[in-house]
Amino acid sequence: MKTTNRKIKSIAKVLAILILFQSCVTVYKSGSFTLEEANDRHIKTKVVTKSGEKFKFKNIAFENGIYYGIKKKKETVYKDTVRPRSY
Repeated sequence: MKTTNRKIKSIAKVLAILILFQSCVTVYKSGSFTLEEANDRHIKTKVVTKSGEKFKFKNIAFENGIYYGIKKKKETVYKDTVRPRSY
């Protein structure tokens, strides 16, 4: 009985460690994408401006010829204008 409990506890610890490491996977895809590609893929995006400022968005949207970065805080959704390098 004691050996069975020890085995179950050790298996539970290993599974807990695996789940912990699985949750630490990177959220942002590595690599550079254009705003068009980020819009098409609907992925979390980090935008770096020419001056070095960094902005994180849930995804990128394109409406009326303007790119918007979508942020979600709690229940509210925000849209920030993102300008491509050509501006």
